[in-house]
Amino acid sequence: MTDVLALPFDQYQRYRLVADLLGELRDGGEPLEVLDVGGRTALLRSFLADDRITLVDLEESAEPGLILGDGSRLPFRDRAFDVVCAFDTLEHVPPVAREAFVAECRRVARRWVVLAGPYHTAQVARAEKLLARFMKDKLGLVHRYLNEHSEHGLPVRRDVERQLGALGGTVESFGHGNLDRWLVLMCLSMYMDDDPALRKLAKSFHRFYNRSLYASDHTAPVYRHVVVAAFEGAALPDAARHLAPAGAPRDTLKPFKELTTSLLAFDQERERWRAERERLREVVGDLDRDLTGSRGSILDLVRELDQTRELAARERAEAEQVRTVLEADLAQHAASLADLERDLEAVRAAAARDRDAGREARATLEADLAEHERTLAAQAETLRAEQRAGAEQRAVLEADLAEHRRTLEQRERELAAGLEDARRARQESAEQREVLQADLTQHALTLEELRGELAAVRADAELVQQAAAAQREALETELARHHSVVAGVRHELEAAVDEVRGLSAEGAARKADLERELERELEAEHERVISLDEHADAVRVAAQAALADLRDSNLLLETTRAELELVRDEFHKRLAEQDRVREDLAADLAGHVETLAALRQVVDEKDRGIAAVEGELRRVEGISTELQDQLRASLVNAAELGSTLERQAAEIETLRAALRNRWGNFARAFTPGKPEL
Repeated sequence: MTDVLALPFDQYQRYRLVADLLGELRDGGEPLEVLDVGGRTALLRSFLADDRITLVDLEESAEPGLILGDGSRLPFRDRAFDVVCAFDTLEHVPPVAREAFVAECRRVARRWVVLAGPYHTAQVARAEKLLARFMKDKLGLVHRYLNEHSEHGLPVRRDVERQLGALGGTVESFGHGNLDRWLVLMCLSMYMDDDPALRKLAKSFHRFYNRSLYASDHTAPVYRHVVVAAFEGAALPDAARHLAPAGAPRDTLKPFKELTTSLLAFDQERERWRAERERLREVVGDLDRDLTGSRGSILDLVRELDQTRELAARERAEAEQVRTVLEADLAQHAASLADLERDLEAVRAAAARDRDAGREARATLEADLAEHERTLAAQAETLRAEQRAGAEQRAVLEADLAEHRRTLEQRERELAAGLEDARRARQESAEQREVLQADLTQHALTLEELRGELAAVRADAELVQQAAAAQREALETELARHHSVVAGVRHELEAAVDEVRGLSAEGAARKADLERELERELEAEHERVISLDEHADAVRVAAQAALADLRDSNLLLETTRAELELVRDEFHKRLAEQDRVREDLAADLAGHVETLAALRQVVDEKDRGIAAVEGELRRVEGISTELQDQLRASLVNAAELGSTLERQAAEIETLRAALRNRWGNFARAFTPGKPEL
């Protein structure tokens, strides 16, 4: 059951007066059959709990027993209800349908029609306009029902009374709700209802009015009239029996004045903190937008940082892959070099043994030469001819050597150009890695070719050894035929063969050195491989020349012993020439070492480039850290702003506490014992 004393005073006014009038008309205490037209709220049931109330309305509600219907075409039989009521409804009916509405109320009523609500006067219309303006300007609200009052216009009470009279009724009107007081109290009620903090105060305010001021609040001019029409001899009620004398009891208006003063002070404070709240909301909005922008910037930087990290990781992985391949190649080359060094050591050991044997043979040969000088004198001329042929061959060899040097210089220039191109192309790291991978593949193929050529050179050396063995056998035959002379010549031949083997061993050692240097250069540039290939070709030419020298020595041994001395001199000259060639090759090797150092510098530059990328990555991480610090600072500012908002909320709570204190004073003033009725 609704606590009717807590209802808004305007609702309590209309229902309390009609309920009291109908209670007077109840015949012998029997329940009344009542139709409430437009009563979807069912508030009349709270005032007439013992009567049977039927509800009809155009709009739905959750109230049980509500019938949807139009007041100008009621869905009921004639004379179906003792009383037909309408509370503040007729003014919402379009003017063209109002007569039909009143006629329908009369049709379904047996004894009474009660139409309560505001009726048109200039003062009432002005009061409603003032209330609507207050709600719009102060509260920002547009009241639906006040708008309908203005659109339809309020009904004219005299017209309603005449129509009911014409329909056979005895009509009387009762006014209630002093108009000036109604306007002030409505403004206060709407103001308190708009603020959740004041709604509890509003209930106490309405309870005080309904208990203490309602009964006397009918001083003219009034806002509302209750038009009662009695039919078929039914009696009219007497409103004076239920109302107190007009005029507010002494001191009952004082609490309203105090409340008004307090609400005015509260309104001023609320306007101030509302403005402050709006300002703080704008500040919070600006901070939120700033934080959103900073968050977006940080996210962009984080994405860029992630992309940079991914790029650096990919480049690092690619560099690591290239380094792994190069290290594998280096390991393979190192293994090959180790094999070559072992072969070289074996060759050197064999050469040392052959050199010792050669020295012994040379001593024996020198002794034999002293004995056979006369025998070999006849062959001197032939040896000189061979010497001239050797000189021509030496000239050819020198020309080839000069051509080789020119080719080497050209290759070095090409290598320098290639290095310059490599420096210009170091920015194109991805393409350079692909080219380097292809070059490494080609280098591997070239290395295989060089190994094949090395095998061919070794085969040539074996042929030389086989030829020397054959020559040794021929010398042994010659020595057997010529006894001691041939034996001496054989020893000389063996010494010559040993010398030739020494030369071949030195050539092989030089070739091995060049091959080792070539394998080092395979790690960097393909041009260097071509240059070393040409060096290998030169070594092969030198080996072939050594074979030719061996054949020449065999011919010299077959012709004369005397010319052998000249061969020895020529041999020493050739040794000197080979020393010069060795020095030249050593110089070339030094140049290749310098080239290798330059290529290593290129690799170091690439490493420095990678280090620069890593430095840039660290710089981006530093920027990210700074932005995170800025974000934390912004969060700190937001926290400070939150503290400011909390202080503002505390101040607002202080104001509310002050308001509650004033309300306590007001409530104590409005207790039942205070008013003087």
